[in-house]
Amino acid sequence: MSPIAGTAMVIVSSISFGSMAVFARMAYADGVTTVSLLFLRFAAAGLIVSAVVLSRRERLPVGGVLGGLVLMGALGYVGQSLAFFTALTMADAGLVAMLLYLYPAIVALLSRIFLGERLGTVRAGAVVLALFGTFLTIGLRLHARPLGVLLGLSAAFIYSGYIMAGTRLLRKASPLAGSAVIMLSAAAVFGLLTAVSGLTVPVSPAGWLGVGGVAVVATVVAVTTFLIGLSVIGPTRASVLSTFEPLTTVFLASLFLSESISLRTAAGGLCIICAAIILAMTRSANTFVREALSDGTAGGAAMNRENPERRAEEISR
Repeated sequence: MSPIAGTAMVIVSSISFGSMAVFARMAYADGVTTVSLLFLRFAAAGLIVSAVVLSRRERLPVGGVLGGLVLMGALGYVGQSLAFFTALTMADAGLVAMLLYLYPAIVALLSRIFLGERLGTVRAGAVVLALFGTFLTIGLRLHARPLGVLLGLSAAFIYSGYIMAGTRLLRKASPLAGSAVIMLSAAAVFGLLTAVSGLTVPVSPAGWLGVGGVAVVATVVAVTTFLIGLSVIGPTRASVLSTFEPLTTVFLASLFLSESISLRTAAGGLCIICAAIILAMTRSANTFVREALSDGTAGGAAMNRENPERRAEEISR
């Protein structure tokens, strides 16, 4: 898959994730609780992706890779979801969302430390621009309990670890098979929580549409396309491109929930889009130069071996 296609995959994932708020609102309006919605989300999505994996006869992960993917779902997705949604009860939604979207900067730093991925001035600028755009898009109100702030930060760090783990584990597991394991693992944990708190299900077609949208669009499509794109363009670029998510949420909320879009929000969206374009153009240009230099030359082969960013991308594939 080309870098442009990988970039498109992550953008599709971000848009799909961004639609979750509208679908979730439909489910909540029908009496579905948060834990029940998350259980239905991951259970339905896991079964759908598992069926696709079996139909394609893809190789299932085993051993340490399987264990790592299980932890990504059972700890990563569950931990991030619980931290984020609990933080929302203790702090303004804008503050919690801003804290979560610190993760591109966290991923960039972790990638530099553990994967040897070079950041560079342009990419560092793209990260800053994307974060600034996210701040403008979602707004920020500093009314929060300290525990709410701590949980919001925890959600960002947990999700950063999820992205880093995915980059390493996907070298030995296909994105679809990995997605199935992650989703079913998260479903198992939320199933236990649901058994304790009780399961609530929709009572109308609109409610089931909300649950279905959360499961299929905001989970199956979102997670699978993200993992595919992640394996192509790497964690830093994938995390920055993921900032399309809050822009999508604001747009859909305005369209379907009658929430207004301010000039500040529009300016933030422009910053996010510009950051994504800069990031994609930088990636394509670097790849073109590398391929040109490495085409049939010993010097180019040596460059690929010595370049840590190239090595990290090969590992993620």
